[in-house]
Amino acid sequence: MQNETHILGRTDGATIAFETRDGRAWPQRLFRHLCGADGNESSEPRARGPATIHADDTIFEGDAFTLLEAAYDDDAARLAWSARDGALRLESHWKICHATGIVSRRDRLVNQGRADTIIRRCLSRFTFQPAQYEIYVQDSRWCMESQGRWLPQHAATLTLGSMPGRFTNGSAPYFCLREVGASSGLAFHILPNANWTAQIHAVPFTTVLELGLSARELFHKLAPGDALELPEILVQDLPGGRPEAGAPSLHAYAEAFLGATFPAPPVVYNTWFDLFAIVDPERLRAQLAAAADLGCEVFVIDDGWYGRGVTDTTQIIGDWHERDVSAFHGQLKAFGDEVRAAGLGFGLWVEPEGAVLAAPIRQEHPEWFCGKAAGRQRIDLENPDAAAWFRDEMCRVIETYKLAWLKVDLNFDLGRDERGKELAGYFEVLRRTWDEIRVRCPDTFIEGCASGAMRLDLESLKLCDGHFPSDSIHPTELVQIAQGTLLRIPPGRLTRWIGVRSIGSTVAELNKTEEDSAESIVVPGNATWEVSEKLPLDYAACAAVPGIMGLTGDPASLGEELRVRLRWYIAFHKSWRAHIRRSVAHLLTPPCPIGTRTGWTALQLQDPATTDSLIAVHHLHDGRGARLFRLRELDADQQYTVTRHSPDGDSDPVQANGRELMDIGMRAEISCGFPRTPGAGLYSVRQS
Repeated sequence: MQNETHILGRTDGATIAFETRDGRAWPQRLFRHLCGADGNESSEPRARGPATIHADDTIFEGDAFTLLEAAYDDDAARLAWSARDGALRLESHWKICHATGIVSRRDRLVNQGRADTIIRRCLSRFTFQPAQYEIYVQDSRWCMESQGRWLPQHAATLTLGSMPGRFTNGSAPYFCLREVGASSGLAFHILPNANWTAQIHAVPFTTVLELGLSARELFHKLAPGDALELPEILVQDLPGGRPEAGAPSLHAYAEAFLGATFPAPPVVYNTWFDLFAIVDPERLRAQLAAAADLGCEVFVIDDGWYGRGVTDTTQIIGDWHERDVSAFHGQLKAFGDEVRAAGLGFGLWVEPEGAVLAAPIRQEHPEWFCGKAAGRQRIDLENPDAAAWFRDEMCRVIETYKLAWLKVDLNFDLGRDERGKELAGYFEVLRRTWDEIRVRCPDTFIEGCASGAMRLDLESLKLCDGHFPSDSIHPTELVQIAQGTLLRIPPGRLTRWIGVRSIGSTVAELNKTEEDSAESIVVPGNATWEVSEKLPLDYAACAAVPGIMGLTGDPASLGEELRVRLRWYIAFHKSWRAHIRRSVAHLLTPPCPIGTRTGWTALQLQDPATTDSLIAVHHLHDGRGARLFRLRELDADQQYTVTRHSPDGDSDPVQANGRELMDIGMRAEISCGFPRTPGAGLYSVRQS
C-alpha cells in the first residue's frame, strides 16, 4: 500500500492526520497539538496500533495488526486491519463534524474465522508523543455528580469506570488530556453501549489511551461472521486547554445527535419532596390547586402509587398496578381526570428495569429475571418474552392513565452479566424497547432518573427526553453540579428543580419581631428535608430557570406574596424554554466544587442561530456587589440590548455592541443580603 497522509478537519487547527506507511496506518496528528510532526514514530512499537485485543489466549496490539483498507473523503476515514492471520478484522470509522470540529470514532471487531473466539478485551487505542501530561476526570456519586479535577500523570495507569449498568456511578465516561503548561487540550467522551472503561497509560516514550468496552468480566463468544460493536468515542478540541471551553461545540453536536423531541418541555410539578412516598389524596389535591395556580402544566405522582395490597410505603418494584387498599384505593384514574380537568397533564413514576423478589411478575415468571442486587433482580431483556412484557407493561401504564409524563428511575446497579458481554446485549434491547414505547406513545414526555444522575451520558440520554442532573436540589449544589454536567450534556436536556416549603413568619428578620417579618421558605439541604436551609425564593427559582423547569415540595403552603413571585419565574421560564432547549451553554465561570459557598457563577445560554442569550448569575459572597462577565460568540459589530429581569420589574435596557460585551463584559449587579445571604439574577442579551 502506497505511503500517504490524509487530513480530516477544519482550517482552524482542529484536524486529524492519518498516515499510511509500510502497510500500517494510524492517526499521525490528533488535532495537531498533542502529536508532533513525526506522528507516533518515536513511540514504542508495541504501543502503536489501533486497538488492543485479547482473543482466546492471544493478545494483539501494535504491529500485530496488518492494514487491509484505508479510504478517505472530505470528512471521514474508513480503515480496516486484520489480526491472527486474517481471522479477526478490526474496522474503524472516523468522521469529523465540520460545524463543531468534533470527531467520532466507531470500531467493530468481526470474526472472519471458522470457529468461535472468546473476546476477553477489546479497546480502541490512541497514542501520543512523549510529554508531561495532566488529566481532567470527573468523580460521580450520589448527590456529588460531575465533580471534576486535574490530576498529574505519573508513571502508572489511571483506570476509570463505573458500576454495572449505571454508567456515571463512579466515574463519568469523559476525561480531558493536556500537556502541562500548554494552552490546548483534548476531551474524550465515551458513549457507553455497555459497561465501559478508560485507561491512561504512562509507558516509556509515549502516553497511551485505551478506552471503550469494560474488560472486568468480559467473556464474549464471537461466532463466525458475528461482529462486536465497540462504544462510540467523541474527541473534541479544548481551546486554551479548559474543559468548559469545549461545552458549546459539544452541545451543538449533541442536539443533532439526540434529535428534536419536545421543543418546549412543559413545567412540571412532582410530589416527591412533599411527603416523599406517602400519598395522601386530599393533600395532593391541595398541591394540584397550587401547581395549577402557579402555572405548572404537568402533575406527577412519584413513588407510592403502585403495589397491590400495600398499606404503607413498602416498594413493590415490578408491580405497576395501583394500590387498592391505600393511596387512592383503586381510584387513581379518577384523580388523573381531576388533574386534566384542572388543565394539567398527568404523570407517574416507575422503576421498570428490576423487580423485588416478592413482585407478582417475578413470582409468575422467575425465568424473566436474573442477577440479584439490593434485594431485587433485573429484568432479563435478552429474553424476548421478558422484553415484550417490559414494553407492553410500560405502554399499558401510559395508556391506562393517559400519561403526559413518565418518570423512569433506576436505583440499583444491574449486577453481573452472566452472558459475559458486560451488559452489551441488555442495553441493545433496552434502547430498542424504549424506541418502540416512544413510537406507541409519542406524546408522553419520558424523564430519566437514576438515583439522580447515576446513568447520565449522551448515549443513555437517547432513552429519554430530559434527565435529572442530581437528586440534590439545594439551589447552590444544583448550580454547581450542573456546571460539571454541562461539560458532557446540553443544557436543554437537564431538569432543574425548585423545592419549596413555607415556614411562615417564624424566623424574625433583623430588628423585627416575628409578626413584622416577611414569610420565609426553606429548601432541601440535599436530597431530603432533614437538613433544610432558609433561602430567598428568588435565589432558588433562578437556579431552576435555565433547564427543564420543575417544582416540588409544598407549594400549597406559600402565601400570596411568594406565589406572585414564583408565578413570575415560571412565566419567565416559559417565555425562554424553547430558547433553552436548543441553546448551547457558555460557562462564564469555571466549574467549582460542590460545597463552595463563596464567589460567583455565571452561565450564558445562547441560541446558535441568533446569538441572543439568557444569562443566569449566582452570587454567593465575596465582598463585591457587581462583577463583569465577558460574553461569548456574539457578533462583534452588532448592537445588543442588555436587560435584567425580575418580579419587581425589568431594569432599564443598556445598549452595547458585541465587541464591548466580549472584550469588556456585561455588568451584573447582585448584592448579597446580610449576613451572607446569596443572590441571583437573570439577564437577556438580544440583538437590537
